[in-house]
Amino acid sequence: MSLIEFEKKMEEQEGLYLLNLAVDEERQYYLESVGGEDYLKNNFPLMYESYIRSWEADRDEPEDQKDTDDVHFEVYDIMSVINGEAASNVENISDKYSLAVSITGDFLDTNTVLTAPVPANTFNVSINGKIYDPDSPRMPYVEIHESFQQVNKIDRQYLSEELYHKEEFWDRMLKAKFTISVYDNQNRNRTYVYAKTTRFGNPMNYAIDNIRFDAPVSSHPETNEIRILYARSAQNLSQPDYIYKSNAPESNGGIMWTIVPVSGEVTLKNIHSSEDYYSFEKLSKAEEGEDRRYDWVHDIDKASTDNRERICYLVGGFGYDICKKNGKGEIIEAGIEYQIQCRSIAREDLPKDRQYYTFKEGSGTIYIPPIHLWWGCHAKDSRIRLADGSCKRADEIKIGDRLTAYPDKALVVNNIYYGHEAQLVCVKTDAGHRVCVSKGHPLLKEDGTGIDAIRLSAGDRLISESGGIETVSSVEMVPYEDMVYNFTFEEEEEGNYIIADGLYSGDFYAQNKCSNRKEVPTEEQKALIEELASFSGCAAGR
Repeated sequence: MSLIEFEKKMEEQEGLYLLNLAVDEERQYYLESVGGEDYLKNNFPLMYESYIRSWEADRDEPEDQKDTDDVHFEVYDIMSVINGEAASNVENISDKYSLAVSITGDFLDTNTVLTAPVPANTFNVSINGKIYDPDSPRMPYVEIHESFQQVNKIDRQYLSEELYHKEEFWDRMLKAKFTISVYDNQNRNRTYVYAKTTRFGNPMNYAIDNIRFDAPVSSHPETNEIRILYARSAQNLSQPDYIYKSNAPESNGGIMWTIVPVSGEVTLKNIHSSEDYYSFEKLSKAEEGEDRRYDWVHDIDKASTDNRERICYLVGGFGYDICKKNGKGEIIEAGIEYQIQCRSIAREDLPKDRQYYTFKEGSGTIYIPPIHLWWGCHAKDSRIRLADGSCKRADEIKIGDRLTAYPDKALVVNNIYYGHEAQLVCVKTDAGHRVCVSKGHPLLKEDGTGIDAIRLSAGDRLISESGGIETVSSVEMVPYEDMVYNFTFEEEEEGNYIIADGLYSGDFYAQNKCSNRKEVPTEEQKALIEELASFSGCAAGR
């Protein structure tokens, strides 16, 4: 294929395409997109070095191993939205809107089981693209040239600076096209071309009067997180919001189904001074075998989470065809599909003037809090120290038992969590203590902070039940295939460390507490992000 033929292919393609730099026309296409090889080499040496490394990696990688399974990007439909920020200094703009496009992406190895505590990697990301009318590609409505650092996932929304009457786009087609380059911590990059075309209908002036979501909801107003008990059950089922007690990832190729229910009510507007009315014509057609109660865009897998903090951000919802009928019940305006979305998002990322679970005129999206996955436990035969000095096996602990916790606490058990694990991490110390826990389970270090068991190595120092310091002598994965247990306590939600097999080991809250550890970028990564920022500025000026 010639470069011209490949360029034509890229103009016509929809969705995600990973450039293979080992193929001549794809390498030339990439170089043209960054201004040419000489321009890149002379002005952006780190980007050029990354290009060479990536070219060599593509050249040496077997063809059957080239895929995009470790990256998932989604460009949401181009839409018209009220641009409150830009509109604040413009008069009489109630009928004007900006174009918006959202880009979300995850870049992780989806073949790894979710529960494996892999470090959160910092990626340098460069996005260049535009929203345009295919008939006038040189006059884009939105141009994007941005570079930034991100941990494992992208969630960006871009708005046009200009405001437009929505009627300008009715019955028209617009295209969003982006080049997304993701640089790993070895300064290698993968470049993706993503295109999405949206055809605007002629909507009936916002037929929706209100949207109410009854589920998923959080029963924890202090944190606003929706808690999911992941591959576990509990004796007291009032604390988690949702439970996946039998949905272990091993049973589904490493993927956990998103069976969080989506339910609520959509109310349509009244048409005053008329017998005409809006009506739901039909729910958009479901795929064969699809259960519409759980209509999420994607499964919860490792690529849908940041893993270290075990938080996932999902999008779910429905498409309804809404038509207009007369007093006789006859359709007088054909049904148009309305997308009604439930989107989980961090509070700091909420759009301006939006709140969780609230409807906004002209928007089909309801925002909900992030979804927090909970798991992790002790082996069933772990010896747990009680406040009276005696010990019980983990599987013998009862609600109401008083356990010893760090430092010098006696806590009353109010819930017991249990599930199945195929493997555990076995940690041994020079003093002869041996504790077996799940991979991400924290043990207490000599500085009073927790560290995941799988991250320990020989020579690390842990606090023992006597208050002394013991040195780790070995850490290994061991087969298990049995039940595991952990506990929470009355009036405690900050995380505590109990005594298990002679060492201080995290309770269920400590196990699932968000880690504050972030990977520190190397000097090379810092230099690269500065270079990418400079390149984005140059690209915007070209």
